[in-house]
Amino acid sequence: MLIAGGGIGGLTAALCLASRGHHVSVFEQAAAFGEVGAGLQLSPNCTRVLHSLGLEEALRANAFLPEATQFRDWRSGKVIAEAPLGAAAVDRYGMPYYHILRGDLLRVLVDAVGRMPDISLHAGARVEQISQGGERATIVADGIERRGDLLAGADGIHSATRTALWGPEQPRFTGNVAWRALVPSARLPTGLVRPM
Repeated sequence: MLIAGGGIGGLTAALCLASRGHHVSVFEQAAAFGEVGAGLQLSPNCTRVLHSLGLEEALRANAFLPEATQFRDWRSGKVIAEAPLGAAAVDRYGMPYYHILRGDLLRVLVDAVGRMPDISLHAGARVEQISQGGERATIVADGIERRGDLLAGADGIHSATRTALWGPEQPRFTGNVAWRALVPSARLPTGLVRPM
């Protein structure tokens, strides 16, 4: 099995396949397996998969279990909507709802992959070419040809896998923009962050 892309999706796919007895090779174009960006919210459907892979202890050590989420008006701070999480999420869905930094989650996954002898990681191996013939997929990564029974594309917005299947495409701007910022909780108005 071949996986193009060694981010969160690619490493999770590798762990799932290896847990079912498959030999997996993951090819990541970056020189090291790392992740940039802010935090993630892991819903119970996601944590069900990660717990089944034996990652519950590592997640609890690196993630945060929020009691609830709130959506507020950016100007007034008025609560627009909120949803209970914490024990309420576990009671309702059977699994917890986590907040975790992307880099921390990737580190948990890389550590788990390191304990799996059936997974090989190849950093600095950009997938340059993909072809399929019969029941086999072939990739050329870092100038070396490799074959597998399956190729999973988890190689992001500039996906070589997608280009090989459907031709070159350019991302289309949807007109939507999202901004993220981190504010130390000590700088927020008193009573804004609960529980106090």
